[in-house]
Amino acid sequence: MTKIEQFITEIKAIKEQLNILENKYAELYRDYEGDEFDTQNKYVTEFENLTLLVTHELSSQISFGVSNLQTLSKLITFRKKHKEFNHEALVSIIDKNINAKEKLEVLKTKKTKNIDDIKAEWNRVFKNIGYEKLCEKLRLKIF
Repeated sequence: MTKIEQFITEIKAIKEQLNILENKYAELYRDYEGDEFDTQNKYVTEFENLTLLVTHELSSQISFGVSNLQTLSKLITFRKKHKEFNHEALVSIIDKNINAKEKLEVLKTKKTKNIDDIKAEWNRVFKNIGYEKLCEKLRLKIF
């Protein structure tokens, strides 16, 4: 198992523990309900909100984070494989429907590779999401 796989496994275990805690203590706020002081139930509502925040919401954020980690790992592998292409070239290859003349221009100073194969690989690995859109989703600021 790689380090990233081990990390994700351990993070998912934390997520599962949060889900268990959410179910186990879903009604913990009820211990604080009452009318012993004015606005007590407003405090209780905030208590319930915080309980959900540290269980359900955190669990959801972990899921999003794990998904982004897995995607970023695939992106790094893809970029290493096609390291001779910079950001702009990959935008042209993946996001734009370039014609034969433009393909030759992109390949002019690169190792000979079939652009259509690169785009097909991208679409298979990243399920047809655009290159720039994926970079934006992963908050990668490429200038």
